[in-house]
Amino acid sequence: MTQQDSQTLFQQAAQFDRSTLIERVAIAERQRADIQRLFPLADWPALALERYALGVRTDEGTYCHWLEFNSQELGGIGGGSAVKHVVYKKKDGSGWYFPKEYANATDAWQAVRGEFCRAFDLLRDGHLEAIDALPNVGNKALLAKTLHIYFPNDVLPIYSGAHLAYFLEHLGIPESQYGQLGRTQQNRLLLTTLRARPEFDGWSNVEIAFFLYQFSNPGAFKLAAPFDQMFADQDEANWAFDLIADTARKLGVTSGADPRFALFYRNQGARHSLRTNFGMWATLDVVGEAGALTEVLVLLLETDAQGGTPTGRKFTERATGRQVFVYRFPIAVARDFGPSLQAGIDRALEFVKGRFSQWKAGRMKHLSNKAVEAAVFDPSLRKGLLTSGLGKAPMLPPDELDLDDEDPRDFVISDPLPPEPSRSYSLESCAADLCADVETIQTWVRHIERKRQAVLYGPPGTGKTFAAGKLAKHLVSGGDGFVELVQFHPAYAYEDFIQGLRPQARAEGGLDYVMVKGRFLEFCDKARTRTGRCVLILDEFNRANLARVLGELMYLLEYRDETAPLAGGGTLSIPNNVVILGTMNTADRSIALVDHALRRRFAFIAVQPNYESLRRYHARANADFDPNGLIDVLEQVNREIGDPNYALGVSFFMLPGVAGLLPDIWRAEIEPYLEEYFFDKPGTVSGLRWDKVKARIFNLPSP
Repeated sequence: MTQQDSQTLFQQAAQFDRSTLIERVAIAERQRADIQRLFPLADWPALALERYALGVRTDEGTYCHWLEFNSQELGGIGGGSAVKHVVYKKKDGSGWYFPKEYANATDAWQAVRGEFCRAFDLLRDGHLEAIDALPNVGNKALLAKTLHIYFPNDVLPIYSGAHLAYFLEHLGIPESQYGQLGRTQQNRLLLTTLRARPEFDGWSNVEIAFFLYQFSNPGAFKLAAPFDQMFADQDEANWAFDLIADTARKLGVTSGADPRFALFYRNQGARHSLRTNFGMWATLDVVGEAGALTEVLVLLLETDAQGGTPTGRKFTERATGRQVFVYRFPIAVARDFGPSLQAGIDRALEFVKGRFSQWKAGRMKHLSNKAVEAAVFDPSLRKGLLTSGLGKAPMLPPDELDLDDEDPRDFVISDPLPPEPSRSYSLESCAADLCADVETIQTWVRHIERKRQAVLYGPPGTGKTFAAGKLAKHLVSGGDGFVELVQFHPAYAYEDFIQGLRPQARAEGGLDYVMVKGRFLEFCDKARTRTGRCVLILDEFNRANLARVLGELMYLLEYRDETAPLAGGGTLSIPNNVVILGTMNTADRSIALVDHALRRRFAFIAVQPNYESLRRYHARANADFDPNGLIDVLEQVNREIGDPNYALGVSFFMLPGVAGLLPDIWRAEIEPYLEEYFFDKPGTVSGLRWDKVKARIFNLPSP
């Protein structure tokens, strides 16, 4: 967008019709009043963590929830990671997130709360530079919005550093004057510059911010079809997406992977809408027409029906006869339903949540638009979706769908259903299958459970992949988890493992390049639908360029509770129930050559030739074969090799009927390996050929 100079801005301000902002300003001030009523400034020195933190469920909502989801007209800080709030409750209920320098969440909250209170005092005293130096108040936008809420005359509701710089440049203020200033000081510089102009006499700071974003929105972009027919601009689109995400959260849905949740784009002539379904009932419609949102359709119980226009549609719980009704509200009302109406909507959603609490999947999940689902739950994906548009949308079932006479079992599809808990596979069974002692396997499992990512490394033929599979089977046993295997190779790339662009043919011809999730992101999405441990085996771990393939995962392997933004958009986090097992053939690449940063992120478990395992296997599977002669020869071979990274393993010989197979195994697998290793010592290879060792292996008299 072409930047306009400061004179143009002031001229437009002088001509601007402030009456067009009356409704938005009133909503913003109601939102501010609600926050100040629920969280008075005087309460902050003793404010409880449970009233502050995101992730805590309360009837009135926490402070952070209000800032992210209930006060959009005061400026948005949504999207990205919850880490910006410094302390929050984890989605999986496993406890609190807080910075590692604190002993617990309480200590972290006391530090954060103290600095918020310090910022309030500093603002009153005019020490803005000291506010910007506070280290523990989280994201700068979080602090800026908090200061505006409690000191609306002192701080503009503009929280992005990039946006402040954009508007300062518009006013002709060079970076040399603002570049070294902190966020609060930049905000004050912009405010004082504008307040010095007569065009803004009598304006509130909220009005000024609304005008600036209408004059020249620094984050604006052109919407693609069909979103250009549904939304006036990106702010309106983000408001709609946030409303959908908030509705989903109230139903217990935190990602598009939930098989009960579906989201559709619908087109009925000039009307465009996004509809959400939970179980089998529609729960929300956001409708736009002629390039702007026009209305929202929500559910209400009969006892809560107030205002709005009834559509005549309803959904009935057959067992009790209870019903929810669909009501239509104009967009101006929907932007601020008010406490009473919002509480009624929430009660209806709670009823729907309970109605389908036992359902494992909804019948229409396969029709859901995955791209819109992803953008609803991950704001970083929205710009890409809104600027690229949608392909052909799935067909939606008729509006009048009602479950009054339907058997719910008919509306559960089998494909997305989580499996029944896997059978128990004990440590003793695992050890028996690996022909190892229980103590060894117990130690391995302890390493894996402590670190949650481990690499089995050793020379060829030691059964690393087989062992990884058995260990994974033990780790997921008795739960609803699963095991998947990915084999790395030299051509394997970040785009295959994390995410990358993939061409997709358009129906009308041509190609679109779409950001597609790789195997690891798909694995994590699937793991989030399970409660048990889920194990990903990375076979031949060291054959790929690990730094390039793993990308942002390198950071998360060390900081498991964090979320990392991805280069191609979206975010990456590792669910707590994910375990990663790698296998590494040290004959391909020694462990000493593996990057030290990568090594400290994994537990490394050595898998060396285990001759006792060979004895145990043949005692069980080939009682007529005495493996002691073979073991003597293998010990000699490995002494000649003299390097544990290249030692010859025993799994070559752990086969039923191995006595009859030994000549072929030795000539076709062992001798070529020895020829390659001893390429400069042909005499050594000559002494280890089949004809020279067979008598010793079978305990025969020497020829």
